[in-house]
Amino acid sequence: MEWKRSSTTHTTASAEAVWKRHVTAGDWVADDEMTKAASFVEPPRAGATGTVTGSAGKTKFTFTEVEPLRRMTQEFKLPGARLTLGHELEPDAAGLRLTHTVRLNGPLAPLLIPVVGFPLARTRPELLLRIVARALAEDEAMGGGYR
Repeated sequence: MEWKRSSTTHTTASAEAVWKRHVTAGDWVADDEMTKAASFVEPPRAGATGTVTGSAGKTKFTFTEVEPLRRMTQEFKLPGARLTLGHELEPDAAGLRLTHTVRLNGPLAPLLIPVVGFPLARTRPELLLRIVARALAEDEAMGGGYR
């Protein structure tokens, strides 16, 4: 069984500033209210592992896909299920389209949707807005962007 929810926003922030917020552990903590701590090798690469601490405690994850300035995916192994968080950056006519996806797979996924899936999916729109706002501020501090 697969369950999936995505949130998308558009920004004029540079891909570099947005990407930085996705590959810096300290920015995860600053941007995501559900994240109390994060630890991983920076910049991450596919196959690298890390940990994130939230309200349910510390959880290990693996970066399954990392394509700089384009996409990144993390996978969390849960009892009877797999949680995948996807992050995509795509150039568009307005500047940059940013999409976050929450995906649950596995036999126990239906039981985890209310306690893991919905809470994560509900926070993605606000998380995207915080990432965009801070990326725009970083661009401005760099004198108009990283470009």
